Amino acid sequence: LTFPTFLTMRTVWSGPDYSHGYLVLGLTVMLVVSELRRGSLAPAAPSWAGLACLAGLALVLMAARATSTQSVELLAMPLTWVAVTWAWAGWQNARRLVLPLSYLLVANPLWDVFVEPLRKLTVVVVSMWIRIADMPAFIEGNLIHVPSGTFEVMGGCAGLRYALVALALAVFTGLFSYRRWQPTAVLVLSALALVAIGNWLRVF
Repeated sequence: LTFPTFLTMRTVWSGPDYSHGYLVLGLTVMLVVSELRRGSLAPAAPSWAGLACLAGLALVLMAARATSTQSVELLAMPLTWVAVTWAWAGWQNARRLVLPLSYLLVANPLWDVFVEPLRKLTVVVVSMWIRIADMPAFIEGNLIHVPSGTFEVMGGCAGLRYALVALALAVFTGLFSYRRWQPTAVLVLSALALVAIGNWLRVF
């Protein structure tokens, strides 16, 4: 059911912004294996509710493929795996795989919606640093005019690529080592702050 979606993922991961997808896939497998080794599974208890959820997600997958809606298709794939486990082995077993399988979402192109906000934030911060440094520059939207020429802060300067890799590593560390949301949240926020500052320095 999800094999065509995996082929779609390979296409997405061949681009520069989501080339970390193969790493995320390997780390997802590690998280699943780690969860299964942490304790024995409960006795299998097939669920009609899980089967109904699986049927609904199968329709979503087919509709997403028919309309070429990649983000929805890739979002539904790990949820489909959870639904298969739920239908076959019961919710008590399926819920243990929700977080490990949901980790795959850090390689989903749904994060593209943050490109423009991150680019605007980069322009604001770099512009402020330019004024503090008293550098001869005129800032006009995404354009920075300096005596030697004009620079445009484009989408690649938003830092999304750095943020996604930092998010992937921080979330994996939190799920693998801590298994609690508080230290994981601190780790994620710290990683995102560091890569944001690093990207602003790069543009500056």
